[in-house]
Amino acid sequence: MGCIQKKKRRSLNIYELADKKAEQILQITKVEKATQIKILEGSYLKIEQAQKYRNNLNANKNIFEIILIAESNTNYEEDKNQCSLFTLIADIDNLQKLKLETQTNNKLGLEGSKNLGHSIMQFSNLKHLIIKIMDINLLGSQGGNYIGESFQNCKHLEELEYTINQYLFFKFIFLQVIFIFSGNKIAVQGGQALSKSMLKCKQLTKVKLVIESDNELESEGAIAIGQGLKNCSNLIDLNLEIGKNDIGPEGISQIGISLQSMKNLLSLDINIQNNKMQETGAIKLSEGIKTLNNLLSLKLCIGQLGQLNYVKQESLAFLGISLNQLKNLQYCLVSLINHENNLFNDQSKLQNQIKHSPKLTQFYMYLS
Repeated sequence: MGCIQKKKRRSLNIYELADKKAEQILQITKVEKATQIKILEGSYLKIEQAQKYRNNLNANKNIFEIILIAESNTNYEEDKNQCSLFTLIADIDNLQKLKLETQTNNKLGLEGSKNLGHSIMQFSNLKHLIIKIMDINLLGSQGGNYIGESFQNCKHLEELEYTINQYLFFKFIFLQVIFIFSGNKIAVQGGQALSKSMLKCKQLTKVKLVIESDNELESEGAIAIGQGLKNCSNLIDLNLEIGKNDIGPEGISQIGISLQSMKNLLSLDINIQNNKMQETGAIKLSEGIKTLNNLLSLKLCIGQLGQLNYVKQESLAFLGISLNQLKNLQYCLVSLINHENNLFNDQSKLQNQIKHSPKLTQFYMYLS
């Protein structure tokens, strides 16, 4: 039996960095059409080094796609000079696709997020932007603001993926378990900054926002994000994951209102579990969904923990009626996560309403 060989990543000779120290800090390779730049785990990139290596990169005017990754434990917090990673790509004028990822435990902090935001602002020709800030990067609300506002100048942006992770770990002390949230917490201010940028990006067709648990968006941050999304009338694909962010019915309602402007939407994936949706939020969300006449695929995770997101049977029936009006819907997944076991009887409320949808071929209901 023959073995399958992985495709090797080819080093870019054109970017030879001319000294051994560079090889211990950076790894520059070609991955398909993209130039991938990694600052290696535990490395420190100082300003003078970044400026030197940037000149080598800018010698090539045919770079249109870059993947920039800061591996784990590249500590930005101790030395501001280490934040200069993002200056590596600051002068590449023709860049059209950019993926930025800072991995776990980099402690990007305010200085790093400010530097990152400033770098992104330079790329007015970007069409695709992917930002992933993993656990323990210590953004805070001001850091979230810097990154959220970073793509205001990207008027040609068509695809946006914005992921802010939050981290939960356990600490055992004398038979006690202590839950410790350590990470990003972009809060209301981060949501507002994100909205401010989206309002200026009218060509967006694909948006993925993953703002994970305990980033403390609250209703005010969700309202801002909803207002930003309302401007995205050309969207065909929306993935919104904002579970467990202390969002009340006003915030969920604004998300529902924003959906009404997305007449071209084909795919919708929403995770709002473990917030505080209540009746008004559920109704507004349902009203927004039922206007999506072209929708082909829907994934909806409502979910509740205790009384969070609690909705009555009548509201679930109303959601079912809304789903039944989506005449082009082919795929539907609804997840009701419940730890009090009082939603199991509501499964039929949804199923009875949606089962007659004319083009529906796949329908899944998850209860736990």
